[in-house]
Amino acid sequence: MSAHPSTGLLNPYFGIEIEIFLRLKPAVEENIKEKIRARKRLPDYWKTWDFNLENSQGDQRHEDKKMKQLARVGYAILDLLDQNLGEGHGWGMANDQSLKGDLLTEPSNPRKWWGAEIISPPLAAGSNWRADIKTVFASLGNVFDFWTNDYCSCHVHVSPGPKNNSKYTMSQLMQIAKGALFWEDALKQILPHERRTNRYAGPNWLAVARQEYMSVSCHGWKPVFDKISRLAARPTSTADFAKKMTIIEPDPNHPETRYLSTSFSPLARLGTVEFRRQAGVASAQTAIHRVLLALTLYTSAVNLNFDREGERYRKKHPDENALIDVLCRSLENNLPAKAGWGVDFRAWLEQCASDYESDEEYRRFGEREINEREGNMRRYGTVTLAIGETREPPAPPRRKHSRRGCGGASDKGKM
Repeated sequence: MSAHPSTGLLNPYFGIEIEIFLRLKPAVEENIKEKIRARKRLPDYWKTWDFNLENSQGDQRHEDKKMKQLARVGYAILDLLDQNLGEGHGWGMANDQSLKGDLLTEPSNPRKWWGAEIISPPLAAGSNWRADIKTVFASLGNVFDFWTNDYCSCHVHVSPGPKNNSKYTMSQLMQIAKGALFWEDALKQILPHERRTNRYAGPNWLAVARQEYMSVSCHGWKPVFDKISRLAARPTSTADFAKKMTIIEPDPNHPETRYLSTSFSPLARLGTVEFRRQAGVASAQTAIHRVLLALTLYTSAVNLNFDREGERYRKKHPDENALIDVLCRSLENNLPAKAGWGVDFRAWLEQCASDYESDEEYRRFGEREINEREGNMRRYGTVTLAIGETREPPAPPRRKHSRRGCGGASDKGKM
């Protein structure tokens, strides 16, 4: 699986989009109220925060209040990130209409949660990006509680590197498209039930080589790979090829599918390929793993000899163990060493395969249990503790220089 000079991704860039629900910590809320009563200095978003507003549906006046509250959430997020990441950090926030807080039932005080999409800037795989993600969760976690559910997802955009503005070649896009089909069955085995079949991240064979993919058990992988190669070989641009990989053919079994697992849609606008298949996160460590899965999935595909793999597997689909081996080798051989420092990627992948082993038939983890596990990841760095085991929470990341103090921030921010 050695890199080929014409196709390999050298220090790829990525951007992560984290959809999550936030609620003011009760102690923080009381502290803000006390400062308001004492007329102490506060940012405008805290002064105008509507502590009694609920996220339930209502008339237009109520919906307008909700939009203003979401704006305050955004300003608070951006201000906290400014304080802890320093100037020019590039992280942003957006309101996502798919985060339906009014439908929450599982968290405590379900009407007090507000949805947000936290968006990173382009980050180089060889940079200290893990520290930035940890700082984001630590700084927001000092003020907000976190909650994730089926409405949340974690998308990772990947561009080829080694520069931020580097562009994919046709060969690289062709390889990624082949990998999306080749690893489909194996990938599902390390994903939870709600992400295996999802209207916002459908299998890529819905757009290309459907009949060939369905006939692998009869004719093997060669027709699948040949179909994609022919589409790439025709006189066309990378944008045209990406469009061919994006248009979803009608399917009565997937009538509501809107996007694909590996999405080529952002290529024309952002120059990225987007991995949309992963569930939401509520901890830095899980977010880091999500990034590594996307990076290794695409770097391994670009470097894989699919003709040889097709001959090897003949009329069978590779399983999750084969995928895990390939992803781990890609982390070791195809990405900068710094990308995987301090991360036991194989252990996480194998735990996913074990945790979701039966998720094709039924869902193992409910919403509350998922959030308990993410809470353990935030506090202890592991989803579960052995009976009787106790651990000290990890030390918070060191705070970076800020241009604004905690109490003197202005009510300004770009969302």
